[in-house]
Amino acid sequence: MKKNYLLFVLSLIISTVTFSQSIVFQKTYNIDNNNEANDIFATSEGELFIAGSTVNDLGNKIILIIKTDTNGDTLWIKTYCDDSTSFAQKIIHTNDGNYLIAGGMNRNSFLLKINSEGDSLWSMSFPSEHETAFKDVVELPNSDLVLINWIYFVPINSNIIKMDSGGNIDWATTGNWHECNRIKLCSDNEFLLSGWEGSVFDPTVYLLKYDLLGNLVFHKQFTEFLGQNRCMDISGENVFLGGFKESGTIPSIIKTNLEGNTEEWNDLANTQPKIVDAITIDSDNRIMTCSTDWWETIFITGLNTNGEMMGEVEIEMTFPSITSCTNINNSFYATGKFASENDGYDIFLIKLNIDSLFVGINENGKPIISHPTVFPNPANDKVFIEIPPKVFNKEIIIELRDNSGQQLKAPITHKENIFTISTINLAKGVYYVSISILNHPTITKKIIIVK
Repeated sequence: MKKNYLLFVLSLIISTVTFSQSIVFQKTYNIDNNNEANDIFATSEGELFIAGSTVNDLGNKIILIIKTDTNGDTLWIKTYCDDSTSFAQKIIHTNDGNYLIAGGMNRNSFLLKINSEGDSLWSMSFPSEHETAFKDVVELPNSDLVLINWIYFVPINSNIIKMDSGGNIDWATTGNWHECNRIKLCSDNEFLLSGWEGSVFDPTVYLLKYDLLGNLVFHKQFTEFLGQNRCMDISGENVFLGGFKESGTIPSIIKTNLEGNTEEWNDLANTQPKIVDAITIDSDNRIMTCSTDWWETIFITGLNTNGEMMGEVEIEMTFPSITSCTNINNSFYATGKFASENDGYDIFLIKLNIDSLFVGINENGKPIISHPTVFPNPANDKVFIEIPPKVFNKEIIIELRDNSGQQLKAPITHKENIFTISTINLAKGVYYVSISILNHPTITKKIIIVK
């Protein structure tokens, strides 16, 4: 059963927006009070499918699919399994031109196939002794499927299942892997899987390779990497695993080849605690990662294959969770959820221009920033605003407001492209700096004054 909805598309409700010419749009989708987006798929024409869940009138968590055009405007939105508890974890385009959704329904792993208009073609449930759900899926050239199956037992385990296009299981691994998250085909007869194992206090990232007969080719543990894996992508002979180290304080990517030989990258542009939650690589081998600091900021970072940071965009919103990203036709898309004003969660969609994100690095090896930066934050007696030379001009307006929105008068001086606001006479608290630059959108940055 499916249900059509009218969709309210709002400007993204965020506390501040960091200016960047690379951001094409930010959209919000509010279907119910508790919405989740777990995956995004982009067609060659730039149409987007967002897969996740919402809550229906009966209070059931149900599968949600949103289809938009390349501008994020809704083409249709539909729900499935309205009389059950269900959710979508992954959506892929299948060889027959349709779309396969993998997830869970009523505590069992679940598959649903739809056409491009969202009409349900067939569905299949896989009962088990314990609660299970499909985490990820790839389709082989012969239309067989290989899936990661999560088993919700303490701790969470995963096994690998291969089945034909009719849902008949060819084989399933007997070895259980803790939190296997991503699967990628690496050749005609082998595939890679990534995840992490061990306790949350002592986690280790792993990489698996299986052949299509279900034989384990290798199991590589990165014991020098104390952390968790969240995402994976492949570019040629290189594999990139994203996650974090040291309880989420250091965002990290492991670079390895198809045989699991590694070199490690750390410290992606910012020093704030954050997690690399999603990664995608375009046809020019440009790497884009998505991270959050848990509280109010999303970081989208551009890297080359040597691990050099080529640019970064910050987008602030309340309690963001970024779950998936993709790229097509020089455009980058990311989706997830954030805390709404109604004490629930809304879905966001962000589109960036990849060329504008990859602005390059300076002589110190740091990314060239294309947006104003405000520092230090928190501040004491002064705040600095640095305007990048590429957007600096004489028509700049800087305004300071308190938490109630009242404009304040504070001494502002500048030397070249760095402005200084004296805050020595301000009481401690939250303030907002607005920066207007000719031919660019106004940005507002929250600052905290401490004494």
